This record gives sequence, structure tokens and C-alpha cells, in this order.
Amino acid sequence: MKSITIGCHPVDDNENWLTPIRRYVNESGFELRLVPVEDGGNRFGKDHSCDLILLKPDLSQWKWLDTLLNLRKSFPQIPIVLFSLDTKGAAPLEKLPNDPAVSIAKQPDALKDRVKRILDAKTGAPKRILFVDDDINILKSYDRMFRKSPFLIFTAKSAPEALTILRQAGADAVVTDIKMPNIHGLEFISEVRRYGTDTPIIVCSGFRNVCEEADMHFHGISAFIDKPADKTVLESAILSAVYPTGGINASTPSKEHGRGIKIYQA
Repeated sequence: MKSITIGCHPVDDNENWLTPIRRYVNESGFELRLVPVEDGGNRFGKDHSCDLILLKPDLSQWKWLDTLLNLRKSFPQIPIVLFSLDTKGAAPLEKLPNDPAVSIAKQPDALKDRVKRILDAKTGAPKRILFVDDDINILKSYDRMFRKSPFLIFTAKSAPEALTILRQAGADAVVTDIKMPNIHGLEFISEVRRYGTDTPIIVCSGFRNVCEEADMHFHGISAFIDKPADKTVLESAILSAVYPTGGINASTPSKEHGRGIKIYQA
């Protein structure tokens, strides 16, 4: 059976939050393997390949922070999730501003979402891109742009419709307008973040002044693209968002394709 390996510190097979994660992995046709992260991370990784590292911070002791720093230095290619039900914050899962490989999960569902991304990568599932815009002609143009792409395309003409799609099918990236009727784009983005997801979000709008740079960083927005969007620019932003560590499918916008796009480290 195929497996997904998570390095844990500490390891506890009996914790309640682990049960739904294990069940989800098993239902996906995989076995969940847990390996210990010991000695501040110095003895981890010599005998095990690992898909994800899970640390449970103990705020009364700061050894976990030394472990985190050691792991980031020794294994920069492995994503890390700091999991604590006691962590405060608006979003159930947030990336560290200066290190997108490290996330903070505040709910078991947020951790499940991170595991789901790993399973999708292992099975070669196509990346699901959700486009949100109240203009049906814009949505049709997105569909034409990416009809022959390797992405699985979803479109929604309203925020409620988009949230329904996210609940039912999920998405690996969301491309949304910022100025929509009944709800501001930033309100919609806040709702997306409530689902316990670190889904990359790209804003595509003709009103750059309605979204300040501080808002971009606060909401973890990956990029802002001016309308009308150029296919090469938009595709580059999507690829950078869904393949943040690079690889054969990743693409970096070149200087000549850089007009109309601003990339943020979410």
C-alpha cells in the first residue's frame, strides 16, 4: 500500500485529532506512517523520507522552536505545520509571513486540508482552480484561456456560489475579482480563510486602488493582476501559487511578461 509519512514531535497515536486524519488517508488508499522527530530535529531524516513535519508547540517550553529552526536548516524541502488548538488567530491555517513552507494549524480540519494536498500530489491529481467573478463574460474568457491546460477549472459568478464549490470540491487556488456586488472581495477572501485552508488566492481586478498592499499581506494574497488579464501573466501567477517550491510544472514570470502582476509572499 502507498503511504504518507509525517514526522511528529511529539508522537502520540492515541490523540483524538489524529483519528480523522488517519481515516481520511486510509479512505484515500494510503497508509499513514508516523515517525518521531527527536533530539531537536538532529536525529530526524537519516532513515526516513518524509512528506510533512508536524510540531506541537508547548508555549511553556521553547525547545520546539530550536527543533523548528534545526529542521528548516537541515530539511528545507519538507513543509512544516505547527499544530495547536490553543493558538489564537482568525484563520484556521496560516503561513508564516517570512517562510511560506511553515504553516500554523489551529483546527484538525486545517491539518486535514494540508494532508489532502500531499495526497493529491502523490496521485497526480490535476490542480483545481476556482475563478470567481460577477461578470459571466470574464468567466467565459477564463474558461477559454485554460480549456487546454492541465488544470481542472471551476467558475463561480458570486461569493456564495464559490463558497459552495470550496465546501464540496475544494480548490488548489482561487482567482477572484475584488469588486463584486453584495460582498467586497476581501470579505469573500476572509470567508475562504475560515474553511481552514491555505489555498493560494490571486486577485484579478481593474481596480488596483481598492486593495491596499497591507490588505494583501494580511489576507495572505499571492498576487494582484490587472484586468484584462494576459493569459501568460495569469498562468505564471497560478503556477507560482500552486507549485511554490518549483519543479517541472512551475513557472516564473519573465521580465517581458511581468506587466500587470505583483507577486506577494503569502
